[in-house]
Parts: sequence; structure tokens; C-alpha cells
Amino acid sequence: MIIKKVFNKILSSLEYMSLIALYGIAILIFTQIVFRNFFSIGLSWTNELSRFLQISLVFLMLPVLLKKEAHVKIDFIISRLPEKIRIIIRSLTSVLTCFFGIYFLRSFLQLMGKVGNVPTAVLNWPNLIFFFSGFLGSLFVILFALEKFFGELLKMKDVK
Repeated sequence: MIIKKVFNKILSSLEYMSLIALYGIAILIFTQIVFRNFFSIGLSWTNELSRFLQISLVFLMLPVLLKKEAHVKIDFIISRLPEKIRIIIRSLTSVLTCFFGIYFLRSFLQLMGKVGNVPTAVLNWPNLIFFFSGFLGSLFVILFALEKFFGELLKMKDVK
């Protein structure tokens, strides 16, 4: 039960951070439009910060969508199968999702090992900070995929 509470707290935190990123993107784009059109001033930092927030939004929402099963899925064939087969397919999907998360996490660590200290063009942030949400998103995708996998295994006991 405590793990479920921790996961729900993580989930709500990721969702909250993603919402802040979405609002930040809207504010930055609006600011850029106002400065460019009314004052003829181009703010280069708004572009880079907006890109950072977009990357954060995507990678922080991945585990949220996975956990809430709100991602796009095509199940018109699977929904017609017996429950036991659907559980097996969902379990396999969770395992594949976990492997994808591990592969992405490994790729992220390799990339950051090479360019992690390289600063961004305008904000002068290290790439490790700029793309850190990719690391967090991948980590939580792995955790939530494992949770889903073990949840499906528990369902398997109840199905005949």
C-alpha cells in the first residue's frame, strides 16, 4: 500500500510539473509575440526556455499517461479476446515498455556522458540539466511499467 501512495505522489508531482511547463510555454510564447510585434525586440532566451519546457512536458507526461492508461491505444482486436489472453498481452506490453524505458535511459546516459557538460546556446545551461526530464521520464516509465506488469500477474491468478 505504501508503494501505491508513493507512486501516486510521484504521479501527481509529474502532472503538476507538466502543467507548470505548459503554462510556462504559453507565457513565453505570448511574451515573445508581444516583444517582437510591439517593440521590435527578439528575445532569444524565450525560444530556448520554451524548448526546455516542451521537452520537460513530453518526458514528464509519458509516465503519467502510461500510469493512467491515457495514451493512444488500438484495441479493437484485443478487446474481443478472452480475459486471460488480454492479461497476457497487457503483461507483454508492460515488459516491452519497460525494455523501451531501459533502452532510452541507457541511451540518455551515453549521450550525456559525451555532451552533458556542453552548454546550451543562449541560456548557457549544461545539456545534462536541459535534458534531465528525459532521464526522469524514462526512469518513471520503467517503474510504472513494472508496476503494471506485476499488477497484471496478480490479475492472472483470479482469471480461470
